[in-house]
Amino acid sequence: MQAEMVQFCEEGGLVIEAGLIQNEQAITLKEAKEMKNLMLRWRRRVCESCHEAFDITTHGLFYQCKRC
Repeated sequence: MQAEMVQFCEEGGLVIEAGLIQNEQAITLKEAKEMKNLMLRWRRRVCESCHEAFDITTHGLFYQCKRC
């Protein structure tokens, strides 16, 4: 696990599980790009196509939910 991700999560009060940041509120690709090395480490994301929140552990790829 990246030291940068661990430090970021400790500072933000976030939990890491199975290599993913366990965020309660879905994050957009634009928001994720602001944290360059953590872009693909967020569990809950917003689909770039339909703008719906989804959980990457159950479906989707990158920032596409693949349901729309």
